[in-house]
Amino acid sequence: MEAGGAYSTVPLLEDYSVEKNYIDQIIHLTESNGPYMVIGSGVMLTHAAPRDGVNNLGATFFLLDKPLPVMTNQKMVHVIIGLAPIDYEKHLSFISDLMTQLQQKDWLTNLYHLNNKRDLFRYLYKDN
Repeated sequence: MEAGGAYSTVPLLEDYSVEKNYIDQIIHLTESNGPYMVIGSGVMLTHAAPRDGVNNLGATFFLLDKPLPVMTNQKMVHVIIGLAPIDYEKHLSFISDLMTQLQQKDWLTNLYHLNNKRDLFRYLYKDN
């Protein structure tokens, strides 16, 4: 899973939102603390502290065709969300918004059925 979580943040690295050490820290945290970034319902929210190498606020959504195990099959994930918070307030705001969506009955099911990046953007921004 460490590779999957790291791979999900590659777009943030490519657009310079994060430095490589940010991704390294996510891997370290997962290896040290177990699957605590799995927030339930098959969702993993990969993140570290802004001081670990965040340059710009960003997020990625990595939808998996098949569930992926985290840490020796302890938990299975269907989507990995990579978060690059620039400060504590933005971090909490993103998590609050995400939890609001996850609590809606069909939001996650609909997310799993998206087939391309264009549909993902439309779905994520439909209420904005």
